[in-house]
Amino acid sequence: MKRNDFLLSNRVKNTGWAILGTGVLLWIAWLISNGELDFSINNIRQLLGLAPIDGDGTMADLARFTASSGLVPTITSVLILIGSYLAGFSHCKDEDEFTQYLRYRALTVTVVGLMAINLVVELLCWGINYLVVRNILVKFSPIFYVVYFHLMVIRERRRNEE
Repeated sequence: MKRNDFLLSNRVKNTGWAILGTGVLLWIAWLISNGELDFSINNIRQLLGLAPIDGDGTMADLARFTASSGLVPTITSVLILIGSYLAGFSHCKDEDEFTQYLRYRALTVTVVGLMAINLVVELLCWGINYLVVRNILVKFSPIFYVVYFHLMVIRERRRNEE
């Protein structure tokens, strides 16, 4: 009996690694530049010769999130999440029960670690620091899963070859 699961074809794994790598490199470049490497919807509109979108700024807390807000953090999050899904949830060449066990183990370690870190963040971070740390956790947790799973597969293959 064939089980329906969310694993993708092995052919998309390399595409996932490329997308994930692009997202991580763009995120690192944005972090190193202290947010200077950024663009907004209004920058794109100006390149196309359109008038910028003006915000009325009536709500002080939401005035920062306008058409002038930077898009690079959003783009990096999307690239990292899509790349992680494609690289981490595609079949291995030799997919068997042991590989499924390793996948389950990597997912369990990731979730337990993320829950522990979230508990510490809830207790120790407030305000904008809380949002920054949560954003980093959202980006880092799928990367951790993908890297941890693939390192376990490589380690177990080497152990079996010996």
